[in-house]
Amino acid sequence: MICLSCKEENGIKHPTQTVIKNDEERNVVYKVRDTLENLLQKAISKDSVNFDNWSPFISFKSGDFISKEKKNAIIATMANDSILKVELYELKGKWMKNSELTFSKALIIQFDLRMIDYDFDGSNDIYIQQSASNGFSISRGFLITIDPVTQHMKYHPEARELGNMRPEPNERVVYYSDKYNDCPYIKGKPCIVFNKWQGDKLTTTKIVCPECDELK
Repeated sequence: MICLSCKEENGIKHPTQTVIKNDEERNVVYKVRDTLENLLQKAISKDSVNFDNWSPFISFKSGDFISKEKKNAIIATMANDSILKVELYELKGKWMKNSELTFSKALIIQFDLRMIDYDFDGSNDIYIQQSASNGFSISRGFLITIDPVTQHMKYHPEARELGNMRPEPNERVVYYSDKYNDCPYIKGKPCIVFNKWQGDKLTTTKIVCPECDELK
């Protein structure tokens, strides 16, 4: 068993206090580290860089996708078999980490990272898909808002089970598709739930379900 404690270069911490049980795990840790260092270095001079790798899992995205005034990089990696780590960097001459979040019991089989302004503050936020159902596909995942000034990330657990979230900026409402209503003969007609931001929390304000008589 080897315990590493290494310095930080170019914004990436060389495995700090990481317990490595064998050579195979050590090789994976260093492969991820080296890959991220190369990607961050490349991203300094490129308008945008996108990179995805399945094993070991790495998702890298850089560019002005949060705000046109800033250049950022988002990195998602699996710290172990079930912990997803998400890091947000900003380029200020060199890459600086603004914030980091971890999610336990995360799934990557249907991983999809999307950048959309969910809280209507003029800068994009992060949605990471965790599941997508069959049939009428309903996507659920992690909603992460980004403070436009500090660029700190905030996870919203209240949105974890909200399916197919869709922000409507004109109404300042986030819609999502919910379970079907109780009409036994209706297929593919989910209820639509309206949500608004109250403080920094997404709260349901109205639910509209299809009427049985209208859909016979």
